[in-house]
Parts: sequence; C-alpha cells; structure tokens
Amino acid sequence: MKTRVLIIDFGSRTHSVGGVPRVASVLYRDLKKDFDTYYLGYETSYLKPGKNTVMIGRSKPWLKPELKSSGLTENRFIRMGYFFLMGRNLLNIGMGREEILMHVKKIKPDIIISNSIWDFPILRYLKANLGFKTVYIDHASISNSNVSGYFSKEGLAVTLGTGLLSLSMESAKRKFFSFFDACVALNKAQLGLIRRYNKEARYIPNGLDAGECPGEDAAERIRMASGIRNGDFVVLYLGRMFERQKNVSVLIKAFDLIYENNFKLLLVGNGQSLEYYKELASKDERVRFVGEVREDELPCFYEIADLFVIPSVWESFNLTMLEASAHRLPILFSENALIDDIKFTGAMTFNTLDPEDLRDKILLIAKDSAVRDDLAKASGRIAARFSKSNMLSGYTRLIRSIAGRP
Repeated sequence: MKTRVLIIDFGSRTHSVGGVPRVASVLYRDLKKDFDTYYLGYETSYLKPGKNTVMIGRSKPWLKPELKSSGLTENRFIRMGYFFLMGRNLLNIGMGREEILMHVKKIKPDIIISNSIWDFPILRYLKANLGFKTVYIDHASISNSNVSGYFSKEGLAVTLGTGLLSLSMESAKRKFFSFFDACVALNKAQLGLIRRYNKEARYIPNGLDAGECPGEDAAERIRMASGIRNGDFVVLYLGRMFERQKNVSVLIKAFDLIYENNFKLLLVGNGQSLEYYKELASKDERVRFVGEVREDELPCFYEIADLFVIPSVWESFNLTMLEASAHRLPILFSENALIDDIKFTGAMTFNTLDPEDLRDKILLIAKDSAVRDDLAKASGRIAARFSKSNMLSGYTRLIRSIAGRP
C-alpha cells in the first residue's frame, strides 16, 4: 500500500502565482509515481482540477488595488489585526474548518505537507481530530534571523498569525517548528536556523527543469504583442508584484535612467503592488506589463529575453531563477537575493536599493558579449546542481523516512 501524501496550501489566497503554489503543484504532480498524492488548497493556474484535488475558489480581494498600493496594508496595527484574525480562522478563507476536516477524513493521509505559515491553524485543528505526520516547507524564511522582533512586520505572522501569542519571538519559533515531524530548509542558512528548533530539518533546495515554449509561433506572438523588434535588448522580470519583498520598483527606476530606445523591460506577473508599478512606469513606453500567464507559456518569455533580473529584498530559493538558469539566460541578482547556495557560480549582483548601480550593470551586460557569456555559464552551473529530479529525490527520501515505509 502506497503512502498517502496530502499537499496543502492555505497561504496563497492573495497570490495565485509564486513559489508556494508552484512547489505545492509540483509535489502533487510529480510525487505520484512513488506515493498516492492529494491536493487541498486554493485554485492555481499551475494545477488542473482532478479527482484527487480539492480546490478553494478565490474570492475578490478585500482591499482595492489603490488601497493596497497606498501603504495602508503596511500599517503595523492593521497588520496586527489581520494576522490575529487569520490565526484564529475568523476571516473567511473560502472553506470552513468542518468542511476541511471532512475532506481530510476522506483522504486519510499518512503525511501532510504544509507550504505556508497560514496552514498552521488548520493543521492544529486537524491534528486534534486525526492522526498523521506533518512536514513544513519554510518558503517564508520565518527561521531567518531577520524575523526577530516580536512586533516587527515579519514577526507578526509568527507571533499573532499562528495563534501562539508566545512571550518572545524565540519561543514562538520554537513552538511553531517543533509542531512538525520534519521541516524543509530551502537554503543552507535556513537549515542551521531551523535545527535550533527541530532536529528533523532537511536541506531540500527547489529545483525546476526548463520546459519548452509551445512552438516558434508562440514566442513570436509574445514578441509582437510586447512590441519587441529585432535588435532590442530585452530585460525580464517574472514573479509576484509585491514591493515589500520583490522590490520591482528599483528595476523600473533603473530603466528610467537608461536612455536607449532599443531596451525593453517585460514585467510578467500579478500582485498587490501592480498598480503602483504601472503608475511608476506610466511615462516609459519601453516598460511592458504582461500580467499573469499560463505555466506552459513561461518558457517562451525566457527564450525571448536577453537578461533576467531578480531585484528582491530577500529570497529563500527563487523558482524563476531556476527556470531562467535552465534556459541558460544571464541573471542579475540583487545582493540580498543572492543566497549562499549559488555564490559558487560567479553570478553578478547589484546594490539592492540603488537604481544607478542596477542601470550600470544592465548596460555592462548589454554591451559586453564576454560578460553575457560568463553569466550564461553561471546560469548553467545553477541548472546543473538544482534540477527538479534532485528536489523530488529529496522529498521522496524524506517522506519514506517519516512514514517508516520503503
């Protein structure tokens, strides 16, 4: 009898794209050959509905885009109230606890894999009614030492969002991580930090394969729709539009300092900061907002781009970086986004908050073919080490170890 593995995701209610829903989808689809896999969480473009999936419909956002962009959501007291209510399931997540319990009882999972801190209140409720093992994947990097202040914006998700109300951040992290039978660290820095709270921490970095653009016609249609002409130098950002982490504004500001007309910036994705970014780039016709695209179209954007930029303030293990590297696309990282795990590749970085430094690096890469070749080789080294097969092997070993089955 195969081990029954349930992958849950209650954390991506406000963002249908990104690492959390994507990894959840990959694990559901690609662990099927070794386990009976099930999915319970929000609708996502990465996953098609099926007999082993229970998908929660996405309701309309609580706040209008202009309010989200206004900075209101960054107010400490508003965030405290939000995390407190979410941690006690007092805000509508689209499915009641009893209905969730009913679905899980039908599945009878041996192991539940959690992809978000927001899964925690539901897991505690389920654990009180059912028996199963649990695994947590630290996408949010809450193990990180930067999440240190009890009432910091990052810390509130742990202290109030989990419903723990511990006396200190250290106590909150310990109670959170020790709840799980095992935890997954996406990078080496996380591994050491999580092991302070849970000895069953495993290092399983993300991995993705390149994928193929569905024909030359698809790539050409994207080029035409984006106004890209022969001789243009195409800079690509692909990911969530979420300023507090992704810092896309620095890329738009850097582009404003580039005066050549043959430069194009493609911004692919959606999120709460999208309207802010559109306003910031409103006078620059070279900046194109593509919006959210289907997963099978993603490879086309890497194929038509000349440079991929990751401007983030922090990353645990960026999935789009892996896709770009699988396509041997040169990558330019912010200093904060270059995790220790990939420093061996010789990747190039820019000052995270400095548009002028980013502009200088973009121009250097565009005008120096030798630099571009070096960065393409660095991408190749990333792709070779962090493949999807390596990631899946890591999860397979972990699940078998926890389940106690061969």
